[in-house]
Amino acid sequence: MNAARRALLAMLLPLLCTAGMAWAAPAGRGGKAPARPQLTRIALIADLPQWPAAEANAAALLDYFGERKLDLVIHAGGIKGDTESCSDAVLANRQQLLNQSPLPLVYVPGETDWSECRQPVNGGFDAVERLNRLRELFFPRTPRSAGIRGRCCGSRTRRCSAAFARTCAWRSAISCSSA
Repeated sequence: MNAARRALLAMLLPLLCTAGMAWAAPAGRGGKAPARPQLTRIALIADLPQWPAAEANAAALLDYFGERKLDLVIHAGGIKGDTESCSDAVLANRQQLLNQSPLPLVYVPGETDWSECRQPVNGGFDAVERLNRLRELFFPRTPRSAGIRGRCCGSRTRRCSAAFARTCAWRSAISCSSA
């Protein structure tokens, strides 16, 4: 695991722990504690599918998570191979795959998804432009997480500025998984 991925996970784990405690906490100050603690089951994946040949296996894994009754899937980047094109068609195809998740899914772009797009083998794209395109695709201004259940989010009517769209996606995923 590279240093950037470790740093990302180090930042995400405290957030996930805090979110898990918030889900399990009693409702409101005067609320009674639940009879039994709530369990929040989260899957963390990365570097999937990375190649067209791996798309069927990635879809099967997402379906497996649904069968196991997990609450949330976090994709820590790597939706395309390191020498695969960064074209809109590839990104849209992978977005469609992630949107088929039976569970709410939050995607965090990885370096192969945008930064390495400047390499000739990836198409020689402008990396910042590719990051902005990922933001448009995966972090719309109307907040929702990816996945089939992503549309259930209670905060979907609140519009988000582009700068905070990723935060809204996290909040949406949290409200979806606790619904």
